[in-house]
Amino acid sequence: MPRDLLTTPADISSESLSFIKTINAEFEPFYINVKPGAGSVPNECFSNVDDYVTQHGGQKVIGWQIWEWPGIFAEAELHAVWKSAEGEYLDVTPKAESKILFLPDPKSSFTGSRVNNVRVALLETEMVSDFIAIGDAKHAIFGSLPNGTALEFWQQGIMKRLDAGTALLMTSFPKGAKPNKACPCKSGMKYQDCHRLEIKRTIEIARKVSE
Repeated sequence: MPRDLLTTPADISSESLSFIKTINAEFEPFYINVKPGAGSVPNECFSNVDDYVTQHGGQKVIGWQIWEWPGIFAEAELHAVWKSAEGEYLDVTPKAESKILFLPDPKSSFTGSRVNNVRVALLETEMVSDFIAIGDAKHAIFGSLPNGTALEFWQQGIMKRLDAGTALLMTSFPKGAKPNKACPCKSGMKYQDCHRLEIKRTIEIARKVSE
């Protein structure tokens, strides 16, 4: 999911973020400033924090970075930040955001394999639910593959179809993914009678393969 389409939630108390309690009810989320460390690499928070601890001391704290597409869906991504000996927190991984919303979670860990994001629909429509299902399907098939793994031909085919579904649905969200909305492909048909059929087939194929 392109991060320029998601944002750090502006209101911690928003009802749209109530799903956070299902992840870890013992902690409250809080904002952390982003200050990338020297040599830090985008999307590699765990190794970035390890390097920062080596250089500056302190400790690595694992939890969840909270994202939101207001009115569409919210998402929690396993993330690591740095904590100083004095209790200061920093996100040392480069990103467009100047601050993040972070939920500590001592029960979570990272062992090298990707952990699926936690996603929740803020708008109960087929488009949003299908978008979330595509993300889950991608993780089921490709989540355990190391970065840079060369995909087999059949994997490339499924990934291409899943990516096409994601791209199509994202074009509808800025305009509102209302129930019975016209398909983003501009066929003039309702989404549920048009591309949804193909997207649901692709998701089903992905699920069967992952099993």
